[in-house]
Amino acid sequence: MSTIFNVRNMKMPALTKASVIIGALIVILALVVAYAGYYVYNKLTTNTVVAEFAQTLALYPANKVQIMGVRVVRSTRFEPAATR
Repeated sequence: MSTIFNVRNMKMPALTKASVIIGALIVILALVVAYAGYYVYNKLTTNTVVAEFAQTLALYPANKVQIMGVRVVRSTRFEPAATR
């Protein structure tokens, strides 16, 4: 059976030192751009809110905070202040 390409004798082209360096630089650049994009996305989509409550019961980090039955935020940090 005759074919146009002799698959058994096909070889990968030799990689030069320059092509390996350029490929590595492209991969590193892609990783840096992906990390920067993720960082910027998080900064643009994360809101920081400071709220003062007159009374709270059992409020801990990672709790769901609801005001009048509506979930408004998932808490990440609390700093108790002196009573006023």
